[in-house]
Amino acid sequence: TYLSGAVERLHGVTAEAAIADFELIDRQVLEEFRPILAEARRHGAENGLTMDIEIPMRTPAGLRWFRRTSAPCMLENGIQIWAGVEIDVTERRLAVEAA
Repeated sequence: TYLSGAVERLHGVTAEAAIADFELIDRQVLEEFRPILAEARRHGAENGLTMDIEIPMRTPAGLRWFRRTSAPCMLENGIQIWAGVEIDVTERRLAVEAA
């Protein structure tokens, strides 16, 4: 299991804390978007598809928008994990909204 040290810059939590509690970062997702994230994750997991979603999250730095792109991967021991990236797209979203 690996999380980049950037998780601390993006979410205000250490990689170690996020690995110890996999739901720590997901709890930052605004409550009304959690079902959307759960459905995208379920659909990707059941169909072996990449999940690509933009979601708002309440971080210690305030409300930020993130784009998550990840794919389900099956380990040799039968455990499914997600491998992907997450980027902060707040400035782009604000620029689009302002235009």
